[in-house]
Amino acid sequence: MGLEKEWNELLTEKEKIPYLDAWFDIVKYDKTIAIWPMAGNGLDFKRSPNSLWYENLIGAIVERTENNIFIFGHPKDFYISGDNYKYNRVTNFNNLDFFEQVKMTLGCSLMIGTDAGSSLLIATYNLIPQICLLTNWQRNHNSNFLALSPLSDKCINIFKKDNINLISIEEIIESIKVLK
Repeated sequence: MGLEKEWNELLTEKEKIPYLDAWFDIVKYDKTIAIWPMAGNGLDFKRSPNSLWYENLIGAIVERTENNIFIFGHPKDFYISGDNYKYNRVTNFNNLDFFEQVKMTLGCSLMIGTDAGSSLLIATYNLIPQICLLTNWQRNHNSNFLALSPLSDKCINIFKKDNINLISIEEIIESIKVLK
């Protein structure tokens, strides 16, 4: 009997999805979107939209919603500042340690991220909705394009083949409205 067959027979559907309980206090940040812009500790540009794409996304969120934006990630990630936006509702927290960033993210209204560890981890708590930005960045990744997406019923996956920068800002804004 192969390991996959044993796994499928021994575990319930619920047990096949990673799950964590928050054993720590979570501070709520109403009308706040957590954005984790980069994958791979700020070094993997194939899996993440570029800084200009994020500047356009953040500008659209500020202009078209009432949400504040918290930026999280590795200190090597490109820096996105609220100074560029007339409403100044953008705050960068990538200077905090990872655990503090996770706790703050869990208190936000929703998260936008890539197929990075942060998105996978936040999904295991199943506390907030997510938008996961995906592309086929791995060599020979020609099928099962959602294989690297978070396993959560609260996640909208948005995939663009071969170039993650082609994901429509409008599709993100519409997804934010759906997840509200």
